Order: sequence, then structure tokens, then C-alpha cells
Amino acid sequence: MKKMILTLSLLASFIYADTYSEGFKFFIKAKKELRKGNTENANSLFLKAKDDFKKSKDNALSLVKLSVLYCNGWGVNQDKTKAISYLKQAKAIIPNINTFDKCVKQLKENK
Repeated sequence: MKKMILTLSLLASFIYADTYSEGFKFFIKAKKELRKGNTENANSLFLKAKDDFKKSKDNALSLVKLSVLYCNGWGVNQDKTKAISYLKQAKAIIPNINTFDKCVKQLKENK
């Protein structure tokens, strides 16, 4: 039964991979703008990324990225409750999923 659930979850992840890919492109561009100090442009790009990630919410990586956006307040109002919720949803799909975002790591440690 577990194998079947995992298989179905992974299949859904592949179906939504294209939308995730588009969101990830916006996410990377936004982080570059943020490093340059262009906060307004970065937030606009983060919003576009968020929209794509929300379209592919069955994709664990999209859920992790949504968690990152809400944890850091990038393009959205900072909301650690939503960040934790998205992270839990991602872990329900892939239990040992990892994140390299400092904010999300702190959330995981403080739960």
C-alpha cells in the first residue's frame, strides 16, 4: 500500500513538474534581484513564483518552496504557520525531503 501511495505521489509530482520549473525560474531570478538589493523587483518575481508553485501543490518541491517564501516573507507576508503547514504537506509526500533554506531549517528545529 505504501509503495502505491508513493508511486501515485511521484506521478503527480511529474505531472506538475513543468509548472514547478517555471516557478523555480522566477524564484532564482528573484533571489538574484534580492542579492542586488532590488527588493521591489524581487518581490514581484517571488509573487510569480508563488503562483506557479501553488498551481503545482501536489509537487513536494513546490510545497517546500512555498514554505521558504512564507518563512522568509519573500513576495508574501511572513507567516511561519503557513510555512510549517506547507513543509508538513511536502513531508507527507516525501517523508525525508530536505531543505537548505536557513529559515525553514530553524522552523523544523523549533517545532
